Amino acid sequence: MTTSLVLSPPSPVALIEPSPQVPRPFYFFK
Repeated sequence: MTTSLVLSPPSPVALIEPSPQVPRPFYFFK
């Protein structure tokens, strides 16, 4: 989803590792 890309920084690690900026649900979408 594009929402995860907007909320999370442009970093592949942010999609894999839990980040305080991105909730867990967004990881599932991405």
